[in-house]
Amino acid sequence: MSGTGDPGAPPPEVPEEFADAYRAAYEQAMGPERTPPAGSHRADVEDVPAPAMRVRADVLRERFLALREHRWLRPLLAVLVAVLLVLVAYVVGRALSGGHSAAGPTGKQGHSKTHTKGHTSGATSSTSAKAWHGAVRPVTAKAAQATCTAKPGVDSGGHQVRYAVANVLDSDPATAWRCDGPATGQVLTFTLPSPTAVGEVGLIPGYAKTDPVSHADRYAQNNRITEVRWTIGDTTVVQRMAGGAHDRSLRTIRVPRTSTSSISLEILRVHKGPRDTTAISTVQIAAAGS
Repeated sequence: MSGTGDPGAPPPEVPEEFADAYRAAYEQAMGPERTPPAGSHRADVEDVPAPAMRVRADVLRERFLALREHRWLRPLLAVLVAVLLVLVAYVVGRALSGGHSAAGPTGKQGHSKTHTKGHTSGATSSTSAKAWHGAVRPVTAKAAQATCTAKPGVDSGGHQVRYAVANVLDSDPATAWRCDGPATGQVLTFTLPSPTAVGEVGLIPGYAKTDPVSHADRYAQNNRITEVRWTIGDTTVVQRMAGGAHDRSLRTIRVPRTSTSSISLEILRVHKGPRDTTAISTVQIAAAGS
């Protein structure tokens, strides 16, 4: 310990918690021996003989130096505590999320949807039951209604053209039901002569007519339907179709065999043409079985 023979030397640097005791011990060890006045009593450190004080000062200094050599312990402990907190948060998060699926709380599951290829190209369906795969035969509806019908027009030859919903049942692609605008959300409803086990439905999703005078292609000019929803009794089927401007074919699709006397057709999407009017030239309904 340097400076032990110099009474005027300052005491070595020690931690704050030991400063007062160490300073008193240091002064007692370095200075002349004092005799306390009669009847007085100082702190416990003054009751210790000077040689013992020197030993205690040496011990305190060694402990202080040892603490200074291990200053790296504090940041290490801080890092370990941070890692422990992260691990605890991870475990708690896994425990809390363990009882729930990604789709939310568990409950009764509905039927999964399957996709079935349509009977003609460009048609697909979405339904929860198996489509009919046997023979079918055409059925003619006895009545039809629509939530929208365009006013009569005039063709290039000056002839009046009507767009009544009954036109979709006459088997003539040159006649059509038509509604102004995109017609999304509009519904056509068909009533069958009697309850029938339906296995197939279809439509021509546009105005399949060429003007006899101007030769204008009405199918390309009008909006073309690309998605519809069929409601057949308690069965619902979504039919999707390509919106090509030159494909005037009848798009049929097989559906689950369902007995009903009423069928509705709702327009969901269209591909817009130069004229903002939407038409259906033909609707076909077929019963399951020959």
